[in-house]
Amino acid sequence: MKLRWLVTLAALATLAGVSAYAQIGSTLRVSVPFEFTVNNTVLPAGEYSISSTGLDNLGITAMRSSDNQRVVLFTGNSASRNTPVDQSTLEFHRYGNNYFLADIWWAEGASGLELLKSKTEKEVAKTASMRRPGRVVLLASR
Repeated sequence: MKLRWLVTLAALATLAGVSAYAQIGSTLRVSVPFEFTVNNTVLPAGEYSISSTGLDNLGITAMRSSDNQRVVLFTGNSASRNTPVDQSTLEFHRYGNNYFLADIWWAEGASGLELLKSKTEKEVAKTASMRRPGRVVLLASR
């Protein structure tokens, strides 16, 4: 009986810790002035929030429109820089009028998320007249 009680208590403590961790995670807010693509999903210009889903071990990130009408879940590779950045940013690849979310960098650290090129971006890159995409950087706030 004591063992069952201890196992139940440990499980509740673990769940409480996961819930608290998910609430601590930072949410970024950004105003994107152009239509863009994330993970093969086209999103209109507008206000968005970006946050961890609370499933950090899976590396899933969520991007939500300010009206909560659009939500995109995506993954990426952890990225780091040699020096910390002062401002959170989102970086986009630009091919003509086509924009693709490429990187997310969090302020007060040197960590970021590098998104893999989607099928759509690869197709656009093949037909683009430029050899390398342009880079557009937008500042984000917490």
